[in-house]
Amino acid sequence: MRNCILIVFSLFFFHGLFAQNNVGIGVTEPQTKLEVGGSNLSNYIRVSSINTRPNGIEFVREGTAGDWRWQNSNSFFDLYHVTNDFETANTSDILATFSNNGRLGIGTIDPLSELHIVGDIRSSNLAGNGERNVASNSAGELIIATPKTGYLMLSGWDFPDNTFGSTVFDFNTTTTKHAPVHLPHGAILTSFFLNYSDGSSSENLRVELLRYYIGSGSQPTITMVIFTTTGTPGNDLEFSTTSITNPEIDNLNYRYEVRVNEGTDYDFATNLSVRGVRFGYVVNN
Repeated sequence: MRNCILIVFSLFFFHGLFAQNNVGIGVTEPQTKLEVGGSNLSNYIRVSSINTRPNGIEFVREGTAGDWRWQNSNSFFDLYHVTNDFETANTSDILATFSNNGRLGIGTIDPLSELHIVGDIRSSNLAGNGERNVASNSAGELIIATPKTGYLMLSGWDFPDNTFGSTVFDFNTTTTKHAPVHLPHGAILTSFFLNYSDGSSSENLRVELLRYYIGSGSQPTITMVIFTTTGTPGNDLEFSTTSITNPEIDNLNYRYEVRVNEGTDYDFATNLSVRGVRFGYVVNN
């Protein structure tokens, strides 16, 4: 009778433990191959080994499919990936690792900082058009740096061959005058402003912003901005535009200059003068 009761109890116990080919620990109706439960309890699964041997858990798909392992290697907690059912595994198969001093390495097994990545980093928050600089805000978050607005002003003194001081002009000659333009590399030119005087009803003045190629081979000179006076007399006149050809400044391959009066159709005459040229630009910090 005692043996019979023991057999009945054992059958009942194992029916609850292995219900529907699932194993339950602390539950009578496990819903997965292994389910650990129990009310009002903190549940853990422990994998132990002697101190000199690693331990962990593997997720294997038989054949050449991807296999994964989390392994406790004493000072590191490593994530392995192989395709050989873990017949072999080397440190070169480690994709990521946590160190015992709180560092995470991705693409390296020896992280030197709290986050050490060997490879490219992508963030959807930083996505956008073109290359931009990344900065950190006051909260330590990575953001796109706000472009800095800048201005550059040229006066008559900036024209090396100008003998008339603060304005650029000449009397009844065809002299062409030039002023170099030094804008930051990578800046985007956003505006061109010209202050001039035109006291002649018969002669015109032409002002150009030019880009010259300085590399090997040859490229055509680019006229980025061009303006011609109308011949209507007036002082302290203004011209401005935001329509600029090839506005990105590339000091590696090009030089830039403002050229005043080029060509026989645009002769200087009395009271034709350029008082100042201003460039507006934006540049990433």
